[in-house]
Amino acid sequence: MTWPRDLVDAGHPEFLEHAERWLLDRSPPEWRTSTLRGDVPALAWAVTHHIEGARAGARQAYREARPRFQEPLLTRVHTALESYGAHLLTVEREVAQVRRALDRRST
Repeated sequence: MTWPRDLVDAGHPEFLEHAERWLLDRSPPEWRTSTLRGDVPALAWAVTHHIEGARAGARQAYREARPRFQEPLLTRVHTALESYGAHLLTVEREVAQVRRALDRRST
């Protein structure tokens, strides 16, 4: 797996500050004022679950689209959901990398 392109390396002196901003960019906007700010490992954990939930929702929508939509809309819906699912999978993998780096820093 590759490290997120838009995040400094885990060895960077300001990694925690950058990681917090990076994680907040991948979380619901309400979390910017959350009590999770300042606790980057907890934020990373919560973002993991948020992304997992979004992926589950996209999979459910994909399954439910067939009986709901006719062609050509069905194909467009499926294509959009496939693209979003691929994006979420990438984000999930990147967050996992960040979590591992945070775990290494705390041990």
